[in-house]
Formats: sequence, structure tokens, C-alpha cells
Amino acid sequence: MKRLVEAVANQSSRAGLMSCSKAELKRARNQNRKVLASAFVNKVEEELSRLERTIGLGHELSVRWVPNRGFDKHGEVRDKVIYVYDVGLDEALETLRHEFIDYCISVEVVEPLVSLINLQKAMIENLTYRRKETLVDRFARII
Repeated sequence: MKRLVEAVANQSSRAGLMSCSKAELKRARNQNRKVLASAFVNKVEEELSRLERTIGLGHELSVRWVPNRGFDKHGEVRDKVIYVYDVGLDEALETLRHEFIDYCISVEVVEPLVSLINLQKAMIENLTYRRKETLVDRFARII
């Protein structure tokens, strides 16, 4: 492993990299990916915290980075978790912002309106049912 560190430190030395075994190179690549992924997750989580502080909403949210090139959407919110599917950091941060704003608008505007509309619909259905029953009773008495 020491040879690998020395070879990576001196990138101009191709011979140093060539002297590392394939297994050592693979381990180093995997470790590098894990470090990058961890840094990426930290950036995304920091951005969510910044958005929560700035907007004052969404404190119940968490974020999960699930990179997936083959997915047809960039992100979504499910069960108070923002899922970000973008692979690149800039795109992921843009998606996080989009999903955060969409969630906040839905919670603050859309959901209350839907609740109000559903309540109104239930009242209209109840009124319609009572009117219908009144007419049925009236016609039943006539026949």
C-alpha cells in the first residue's frame, strides 16, 4: 500500500503506478470513491440545512443521495425524505433545491387547499344526498 501512496503522490511517475498490483489499485479506487461519496453526502446535507435555516421550513426533512444514471427523474420526496438521483454534485444540489421548494409549497399551499376542497366536496355530497332523499320520499308518497 505504501508503494501505491508514493505512486499517487508522484503522478509523474508512471513506473510507480505500474509497480502496484491490480488489487492495490482497486482498493485505492474504492477507497477514493467512498471518500468522494462521503464528501458529496456532506455537501448535500449541508445544503439542506442551509435551505431549512434560510426558508424556515422543512425541518422535518432529511436527504438521501442515491445516484442512478438510468432513473427517469432527478429526485423526489417520499415520507419526508428527499431522494436525489443525480450523479454530479451541481445537478444534485439543484435537484435538492427544487425538491425542497416543491415540498414547502405543497405543505404550505397545496395540501391545505386540497383539504379545504375535500371538505367542501363532502358537504356538497351530503347536501345532494339529503335533497335526493327528500325527493324520493315525496315521490314515494305520491305514487
